[in-house]
Amino acid sequence: MTPFFTPSTIVSHLLRPLGSLCLIAMVMLSAGHAARGDLVRPRIWVTPADRAAILEKIETHAYAADLFEQLKERADEAVSRHQADREGFLRALPLDWSEGTSEQPTFRRITDDESDRYILMPYLQDAIDCGILHYLTEEERYGQCAADIMGVFVSAMARMERSGSLVNGGLIYPSDHLKEARIIGAQVPIACDFVQPFVRNGGRVYDLVTGGERAYPAEDAQKTFQTYVDMAIEVGHTGSNWSVLESSSLLGNLLSFDSEEKIQAYLPYYLDRQSDRQDPLSTVAQSYPNRGDIWPESLGYSRDVANFSIYLMTILDRLYPDLDLAQTYPNILEAASKDYLLQYPNDQFVSFGDGQR
Repeated sequence: MTPFFTPSTIVSHLLRPLGSLCLIAMVMLSAGHAARGDLVRPRIWVTPADRAAILEKIETHAYAADLFEQLKERADEAVSRHQADREGFLRALPLDWSEGTSEQPTFRRITDDESDRYILMPYLQDAIDCGILHYLTEEERYGQCAADIMGVFVSAMARMERSGSLVNGGLIYPSDHLKEARIIGAQVPIACDFVQPFVRNGGRVYDLVTGGERAYPAEDAQKTFQTYVDMAIEVGHTGSNWSVLESSSLLGNLLSFDSEEKIQAYLPYYLDRQSDRQDPLSTVAQSYPNRGDIWPESLGYSRDVANFSIYLMTILDRLYPDLDLAQTYPNILEAASKDYLLQYPNDQFVSFGDGQR
């Protein structure tokens, strides 16, 4: 939805619980690079070529086997509910059926009451968990559960109009893209990435309108990715942590485009193309002019900015090693450990600014 220096740090800011990503992250630094232009999926966190190394670690390392069992326990619970009542499982999503059942419903928009958030997030976690289990075990039940969830997600979102506000307008959150980018926008492309092998092998998804099956809505997925990329570029403001907190949605969704040419057209918005409302990595790095610097906001923001940045730099260095981002921006990497040096023996931190107390 996350960790490359320890199996429990960076990615935890994107997805909780962490077990599914810990398992994948164990091999991310040591696994081979994906070739430029290779759109065989999954490819964002791992590639098909990484599977053997992950399975070998599960087989030979107790901690990896334990993480696998935790992941399997969560995914099995979701699959059990899905298999017991496929339609009921999906209808529990916060869909807006107010216009009847003749068309694909959209999601209810979230304003003051955020209860729907705590329905959407677990479903996305289930989709990612099941997607990873299908990647590892190749069992159809995991792929079917993940595909059914994401089929509903992308079809609902593709039919929604984004807010017209450039201050902080979103899709499901009409007035809080900053939050939506982190809890929904960053997770959707990861889940869809793991769904692709199942649907490419002929897997179909449940149709809530007809009660039958249909092809996976690939065009809806591409439209959804485009919407989240556009919002990351066009909404918000520069000069703060906002750009970095939105960047997991920006990068994940642009890496999900079905054309390498299109990916390369949008990738500069993350790397070095400044827009009016989104700072690229090259601008973010200017806040780390010296070794040992930390992001110049309160410690909570400082920690998140470094962790999110390193997470995304790691993904890109694996996909496009010629970028060599770790060598280009070493000061950001060093910043990730600084919060530990600022922590008291009682595990507390100094609080200042608008950081949590």
